Amino acid sequence: MGSVTIRSIVDAVALELAAALPIVESGVSHSAVDMQEAIVDLPTLQVYPDSGTQDIASGNTHATSFGAAAVRTRQTELVIFADYYARQRSHIGEDMEALIDGVDAIFDVLEGLSPPYFSIAAIKEFRWTFERVTFVYGQQEQKFAGIRFTLTIRIF
Repeated sequence: MGSVTIRSIVDAVALELAAALPIVESGVSHSAVDMQEAIVDLPTLQVYPDSGTQDIASGNTHATSFGAAAVRTRQTELVIFADYYARQRSHIGEDMEALIDGVDAIFDVLEGLSPPYFSIAAIKEFRWTFERVTFVYGQQEQKFAGIRFTLTIRIF
């Protein structure tokens, strides 16, 4: 990955997606190292790495050539989770309203991105999916209505 680190990518994604939270309410965004054992403020967005794969496009573990032997680069895909905690579970209609408002706001941020994605030149492309989740969090096992965004980021 060269000079770009996983930490810098996670922090950049958290910073970019935090722009969606003021649209929703006075939300809080946490990068991986800022996460806490309890959800204190809602809505909350937690961004952290899940997995990574190297050179999936070339099918090998060596550098990929782009038409010239002198121009070779290693490709890496990172999977990053952005968990959006809309509100503590209490009333399905109110939970869904808060959840949908957050999805719309984050969707707008993601769709509005242009290169360099997340202000990091090494990120050449990304794609994302989302799914509704009832998060169970903390020692008290509190339930939260939320959405998990899965971002797959390609670096080379």
